[in-house]
Amino acid sequence: IDIRSNQIKEKIVQVDTTLNLEPAADNIEKISNIKCNIVHGRYDIVCPYKQAYDLHQAYSSSKIHIIDDAGHSLLEPGIQEKILQIFSKPDEIT
Repeated sequence: IDIRSNQIKEKIVQVDTTLNLEPAADNIEKISNIKCNIVHGRYDIVCPYKQAYDLHQAYSSSKIHIIDDAGHSLLEPGIQEKILQIFSKPDEIT
């Protein structure tokens, strides 16, 4: 799991350091040509589902993945599995 977590964190850091998304919805047109997958845990109480849904609605080229048995943590198996699945086939993202 540590190796998988590090792989995921590395990808997120790569994305995070190239974009300034504060606030994301106000800048969506600047990144609308970038492929986007939103992975959200159904039981996330830190970032409620409405935030993920609103971002998905504003970002028309995004794809949203709701993980039924997950909350907020990147370490939850369902979230890890979906993120690794997405990054294992970068040409097929969205």
